[in-house]
Amino acid sequence: MDNAFIRVHSGELQGVPLLEISGDIDLSTLPHLQRALEGALNKKPQRLIIDLRKVSFVDSSGVGALIGAKKKLMTRHGELYIICGEDHVRRKLGLMRLGNIMRLHSTPEEVCECIKEEQTPS
Repeated sequence: MDNAFIRVHSGELQGVPLLEISGDIDLSTLPHLQRALEGALNKKPQRLIIDLRKVSFVDSSGVGALIGAKKKLMTRHGELYIICGEDHVRRKLGLMRLGNIMRLHSTPEEVCECIKEEQTPS
Protein backbone atom coordinates (compact mmCIF):
# COMPACT_ATOMS: atom_id res chain seq x y z
CA MET A 1 0.00 0.00 0.00
CA ASP A 2 1.53 3.31 -1.05
CA ASN A 3 0.72 6.96 -1.28
CA ALA A 4 2.99 9.95 -1.90
CA PHE A 5 4.09 10.32 1.72
CA ILE A 6 3.84 6.86 3.26
CA ARG A 7 4.53 3.32 2.12
CA VAL A 8 3.36 0.17 3.85
CA HIS A 9 4.67 -3.25 2.93
CA SER A 10 3.01 -6.33 4.42
CA GLY A 11 5.00 -9.44 5.12
CA GLU A 12 5.91 -11.87 7.87
CA LEU A 13 8.73 -12.29 10.33
CA GLN A 14 9.07 -15.69 11.97
CA GLY A 15 5.45 -16.44 11.02
CA VAL A 16 4.14 -13.22 12.58
CA PRO A 17 2.43 -10.57 10.42
CA LEU A 18 4.72 -7.62 9.74
CA LEU A 19 3.96 -4.10 8.50
CA GLU A 20 7.04 -2.23 7.27
CA ILE A 21 6.28 1.47 7.15
CA SER A 22 8.33 4.22 5.54
CA GLY A 23 7.76 7.94 5.15
CA ASP A 24 5.77 10.30 7.36
CA ILE A 25 3.02 9.31 9.77
CA ASP A 26 0.82 12.32 10.38
CA LEU A 27 -2.77 13.42 10.06
CA SER A 28 -2.60 13.43 6.25
CA THR A 29 -1.28 9.86 6.01
CA LEU A 30 -3.24 8.48 8.97
CA PRO A 31 -6.12 7.01 6.88
CA HIS A 32 -3.59 5.04 4.84
CA LEU A 33 -1.90 3.71 7.99
CA GLN A 34 -5.23 2.86 9.58
CA ARG A 35 -6.32 0.85 6.52
CA ALA A 36 -3.08 -1.13 6.67
CA LEU A 37 -3.47 -1.77 10.40
CA GLU A 38 -7.11 -2.79 10.00
CA GLY A 39 -6.21 -5.12 7.15
CA ALA A 40 -3.62 -6.85 9.31
CA LEU A 41 -5.77 -6.93 12.45
CA ASN A 42 -8.87 -8.22 10.62
CA LYS A 43 -6.99 -11.47 10.10
CA LYS A 44 -7.06 -11.82 13.90
CA PRO A 45 -3.36 -12.44 14.53
CA GLN A 46 -2.14 -13.15 18.06
CA ARG A 47 0.89 -10.96 17.38
CA LEU A 48 1.69 -8.06 15.05
CA ILE A 49 5.05 -6.49 14.26
CA ILE A 50 5.30 -2.92 13.00
CA ASP A 51 8.67 -1.79 11.62
CA LEU A 52 9.10 1.98 11.90
CA ARG A 53 12.83 2.17 11.15
CA LYS A 54 12.18 3.95 7.83
CA VAL A 55 9.67 6.42 9.27
CA SER A 56 11.01 9.96 9.07
CA PHE A 57 8.29 11.59 11.18
CA VAL A 58 5.46 10.50 13.47
CA ASP A 59 2.95 12.78 15.16
CA SER A 60 0.38 12.15 17.87
CA SER A 61 -2.20 10.84 15.39
CA GLY A 62 0.24 8.12 14.36
CA VAL A 63 0.96 7.28 17.98
CA GLY A 64 -2.79 7.05 18.52
CA ALA A 65 -3.08 4.54 15.67
CA LEU A 66 -0.38 2.38 17.28
CA ILE A 67 -2.17 2.52 20.62
CA GLY A 68 -5.42 1.55 18.88
CA ALA A 69 -3.71 -1.48 17.32
CA LYS A 70 -2.34 -2.47 20.73
CA LYS A 71 -5.81 -2.22 22.28
CA LYS A 72 -7.32 -4.46 19.59
CA LEU A 73 -4.61 -7.05 20.15
CA MET A 74 -5.13 -6.88 23.91
CA THR A 75 -8.77 -7.93 23.49
CA ARG A 76 -7.49 -11.31 22.30
CA HIS A 77 -4.50 -11.38 24.67
CA GLY A 78 -2.21 -10.55 21.78
CA GLU A 79 0.99 -8.55 21.56
CA LEU A 80 2.26 -5.64 19.46
CA TYR A 81 5.98 -5.38 18.72
CA ILE A 82 7.42 -2.11 17.42
CA ILE A 83 10.80 -2.03 15.66
CA CYS A 84 12.01 1.53 15.87
CA GLY A 85 15.78 1.41 15.85
CA GLU A 86 17.57 3.96 18.01
CA ASP A 87 16.48 7.19 16.34
CA HIS A 88 13.97 9.99 16.86
CA VAL A 89 10.93 7.69 16.57
CA ARG A 90 12.13 5.58 19.48
CA ARG A 91 12.88 8.70 21.52
CA LYS A 92 9.39 10.08 20.83
CA LEU A 93 7.70 6.80 21.77
CA GLY A 94 9.90 6.61 24.86
CA LEU A 95 9.06 10.16 25.91
CA MET A 96 5.38 9.27 25.65
CA ARG A 97 6.09 6.23 27.86
CA LEU A 98 4.79 3.84 25.22
CA GLY A 99 7.52 1.38 26.16
CA ASN A 100 5.34 0.64 29.19
CA ILE A 101 2.45 -0.62 27.04
CA MET A 102 4.17 -1.80 23.83
CA ARG A 103 7.33 -3.70 23.17
CA LEU A 104 9.90 -1.41 21.57
CA HIS A 105 12.80 -3.11 19.79
CA SER A 106 15.84 -1.94 17.86
CA THR A 107 16.07 -4.76 15.30
CA PRO A 108 14.01 -7.56 13.77
CA GLU A 109 16.42 -10.02 15.41
CA GLU A 110 15.50 -8.60 18.81
CA VAL A 111 11.80 -9.19 18.07
CA CYS A 112 12.48 -12.76 16.95
CA GLU A 113 14.38 -13.46 20.16
CA CYS A 114 11.56 -11.99 22.25
CA ILE A 115 8.94 -14.09 20.46
CA LYS A 116 11.09 -17.19 20.83
CA GLU A 117 11.43 -16.58 24.57
CA GLU A 118 7.67 -16.10 24.93
CA GLN A 119 6.99 -19.38 23.14
CA THR A 120 9.41 -21.31 25.35
CA PRO A 121 7.53 -22.93 28.24
CA SER A 122 8.85 -21.86 31.64
